[in-house]
Amino acid sequence: MSLRVAPLLLAASLAGCFLPDDYNPCGGPCPDSGGPVTTVRRDAGDPDVGPTLSRALGATRTATQPPPPLAGGTLLALRAAGRAVLADPDTDSLRVLDTTLPAQIGELALMPHDEPGRAVEDAAGRVHVVLRGGGAIVTIDPSDPSAPMITARRAVCPVPRGIAYDAVADVLYVACAGGELVTLPPVGAALRTAHLEDDLRDVIVQGAELLVTRFRSADVLVVDPIAGVVSRTVPLPTLTTGVHRMEPEVAWRALAMPRGGAMVLHQLARADAVPQATTGFGDAACDHAIVEARLTQLRGAMAGAGVTLPCAVLAVDAAIAPDASAVTVALAGAAPLDPCHPLATYALRSGGTFASARAADCMALAGRVVAVAHASDGTLLAQTRAPLALVVSSGGVTRELQLPGAVVGDTGFDVFHAGTTDHVACASCHPEGGEDGRVWLFDAGEPRRTMSLRGGLLATAPFDWHGDRPSVASVFGDVFTRQMGGGTLSAEQLDAAGRWLDVQSALPMRTIEDADAVTRGAALFASAATGCSGCHSGARLSNQATLDVGTGGTFQVPSLRGVSYRAPYFHDGCAASLADTLDACGAGDRHGVTSALSSAERADLLAYLAAL
Repeated sequence: MSLRVAPLLLAASLAGCFLPDDYNPCGGPCPDSGGPVTTVRRDAGDPDVGPTLSRALGATRTATQPPPPLAGGTLLALRAAGRAVLADPDTDSLRVLDTTLPAQIGELALMPHDEPGRAVEDAAGRVHVVLRGGGAIVTIDPSDPSAPMITARRAVCPVPRGIAYDAVADVLYVACAGGELVTLPPVGAALRTAHLEDDLRDVIVQGAELLVTRFRSADVLVVDPIAGVVSRTVPLPTLTTGVHRMEPEVAWRALAMPRGGAMVLHQLARADAVPQATTGFGDAACDHAIVEARLTQLRGAMAGAGVTLPCAVLAVDAAIAPDASAVTVALAGAAPLDPCHPLATYALRSGGTFASARAADCMALAGRVVAVAHASDGTLLAQTRAPLALVVSSGGVTRELQLPGAVVGDTGFDVFHAGTTDHVACASCHPEGGEDGRVWLFDAGEPRRTMSLRGGLLATAPFDWHGDRPSVASVFGDVFTRQMGGGTLSAEQLDAAGRWLDVQSALPMRTIEDADAVTRGAALFASAATGCSGCHSGARLSNQATLDVGTGGTFQVPSLRGVSYRAPYFHDGCAASLADTLDACGAGDRHGVTSALSSAERADLLAYLAAL
């Protein structure tokens, strides 16, 4: 391991962008960074803004075990002074750290593809970590930090995401992508499982209630944990920023405020028309990006004050200071174009409202910041990847500890998560390698729903809804280079991007409640009478044809693997639920002959689809 110490250079206060075209916070080359990479302003109609990002990506690398997409929230400061637990989904390991030295003092290996994520500490000092890929939580005892022990591994749901500890009731709550909310004690079997709305993300204890976020929609559910029901839904506000109307989406992180209430770090997406013919998805101006980051506070059942973070690409994690004086955001999309701005700090007034924002302190870090936390004494902690490191910032000094183990570098991962000069990344609209569930309004055509990239991308060629892009290179040439302002990638970089995307698996099947209904539904699906399997065939349940089935044009047949997680459906999102797809938005029996099915048969067919 290595330790690098550098001065913390305070940047000037900014009212808008973190990285305007003429702004260099370091006053020259950033310390140890090799100098900042110049951001180039797009000219209307110019498809190539220069090889800026391509050069910044460096030599092409492909990881033996490709890293999973970013999710944030993988760093936990413990109550014991100077202790933290770091979850590394790249290597499927947990690290126990001394943040005062700093140093790694213990490590635990997990199972391959466990993908550890959120973690909480209970009253007895046990740490419970969500295993996003393992469908479980793992409990560790870090009391002897040099020899931490795994004391339990408990299955909770197919796709666990968020976790919280209720100190009053002494129970854990786990929120899952399939809508499960699991209640379990720190030790022992689960007490109960409630089934809420799909796509749950984070869970926060607020007295006798829970606040549970939904990932793609960014809605906040107020839940009675005993009854297991949603008492009300708190939508985050639609705003006008710059010259565009922006709607809330993709809640990356939700946090409890130290003095009550909560804060949600989420995206805003453009609700008005997105240009395609000229500059594409935006330009170098901060208020023109199609996706922006925002922090929104929650007070009771109301969304309160907030602050928008223009130019902050992939704000995937946040941490609130113990005295509630500030909130710091991890900007994963800053790398590699802007090595000096991986973090942004916002001051909070005593009442919890936002004071004026300031730019992040200039930290020239070797890796991409993916998580952030605050120790009990206010010390700022950050986690980077490639290389895996702990960053400790206190008293005007930043120390960067590179942790032991191989560097999991992957150019495909970097391309997918890199912010472009238009302040957007692939992961902005395809969070966690999937999709944002959004129907975009493009001025060059009809509404189009973001397509999922999970489940083996390369086998789905040709690409896009109309099947008019024959290769990964053609998609990146049009979307990434021309519309996103990403510049031209080399053939090696394009190949790496395609290979990384191709290994991102579909979300696993849901827990089967009625196996007999699934079996009956499978028979209906395969029958010649319904005709479903004629198009949805093969391992991916798609023949990759481009067909007109009465839904408003000629479109690609999508894979049905993981389809139940992807509402709304069809190219324009006209079907809000799986049940609505059987009516195919007015297409009738051209999209599968289902009109003659009884209500029981429809239920069986839907049970089968939900199990895919």
